[in-house]
Amino acid sequence: HRRRRSRAPCRPAGVATPSSAGVDVDAARDVVAELLAAGDERELTVDEAGRLLGTVGIVVSHEVPPQSIEVVLGVRDDPSFGALVSFGVAGVAIELLGDRAYAPVPLTSADAEELVLAPRAAPLLTGYNGSPPMDLLALGELLLRLSALADAVPELAGCTLHALAAPIGAHVTAVTARVAAASVRADTGPR
Repeated sequence: HRRRRSRAPCRPAGVATPSSAGVDVDAARDVVAELLAAGDERELTVDEAGRLLGTVGIVVSHEVPPQSIEVVLGVRDDPSFGALVSFGVAGVAIELLGDRAYAPVPLTSADAEELVLAPRAAPLLTGYNGSPPMDLLALGELLLRLSALADAVPELAGCTLHALAAPIGAHVTAVTARVAAASVRADTGPR
């Protein structure tokens, strides 16, 4: 697994949050509290995960753009680093080669930009071999929103988004998520 390179000292830190449109971390906390009311840990249904993602402006869509590349975004807890966001180009690059890049939460806009370009398969997103370049800003925005959710809701034990990167926009097509109360989880380090 690849980790992103350290930022050069002269590089600006970037903005730590996504655009505020559609981001309601208090609503996210309320949804998770409601979901955990009946137990300490659970996998979310597609509807529950969609409701949680909706609190930070991520919409699950069934739209399939004509020219697109599947990518996988995720967040998970790491015992050494706390919450980590991951990004990779789906298919053989991830499944066989483990070609994912990771960054600790919370992400800045500079972190998100770097994360999208970090996997070895990233040239597929930037117009490789004459193909149209994908909307890297939309992918970065998805990463920032996922990071904001993970930062605000420590009970988010894991979340994976399958998305289609397109020349304009990015469409989340599938999601899996798990929540767990802090009392049933090991201390996973800083948040």
